[in-house]
Amino acid sequence: PSDVIKLAGQGGHISLSSDFGVPEHRAAAMDTTTRMAIAAGVEALRDAGIPLVMHYKTTTKGTKLPDRWGLPESMQDETGVIFGSAFPGFDAFAGDLRQYFQSDAQHKLLEEMQSLRARMPGNGIGCPVALELDRRIEEIQSELRRDPYTFDRRFLFKALSMGHSQLAEYIGARGPNTQINSACAS
Repeated sequence: PSDVIKLAGQGGHISLSSDFGVPEHRAAAMDTTTRMAIAAGVEALRDAGIPLVMHYKTTTKGTKLPDRWGLPESMQDETGVIFGSAFPGFDAFAGDLRQYFQSDAQHKLLEEMQSLRARMPGNGIGCPVALELDRRIEEIQSELRRDPYTFDRRFLFKALSMGHSQLAEYIGARGPNTQINSACAS
């Protein structure tokens, strides 16, 4: 018992929109590691006592409108981001491949079943095998209608290592910005 892990963490859902103010359309284009990088970065700033302040944009009439939260202007040029992770983006890559191949397999199975059904003598009326084929054909068609595979145009944003650049852009850090594939050292 003395050699057992005393502290462990479990991954959970990170809501960048409600918890950290990242626009939903931006958060939807991020993979898990990028979401964790932004959440951890903002939390690290909070722990270090570095506030994010509201930045304003000037309208054509000269009035100021709230634009976004970011580092104070005096810290932007000197603040950099280093993102350390083991194989960032691979879960998004694997997930997209899984969806594609599942969809492809369903389409092939559907074609095969439809081909078998079409070759049944006498249109298969009253035949238990024909009824089962009809049921399975409808089930697969329903699954394909409910969850069709479409290639997500945001794929590269999810598959590439983007935690450092997304966090830097979000907080307005203009200092050095890089990522390292560092496995356990991260």
